[in-house]
Amino acid sequence: MLSRVTIPAGSVVPPHSHPHEQAGWVIEGDATFTIGGVSRHLRVGDYYFIGSNVTHAVVPGPDGIVGLDVFGPPREDYLPRE
Repeated sequence: MLSRVTIPAGSVVPPHSHPHEQAGWVIEGDATFTIGGVSRHLRVGDYYFIGSNVTHAVVPGPDGIVGLDVFGPPREDYLPRE
């Protein structure tokens, strides 16, 4: 499942985990990602991988961040509801 995600400046994605593996690429802006207790500042062109059930959080930079996320298996909570 491919998802375009926008996180505006001033917001925070709090620490959380999910059973889905997640890989992504930064396409606009920047952010500090904390994945499994390790923090990295990512910019346009950088990528990340988050394993199943690994705790992670995101703090966007001053201009926010836009990324492309790939989830496997697909996230049921992101699918359209009937």
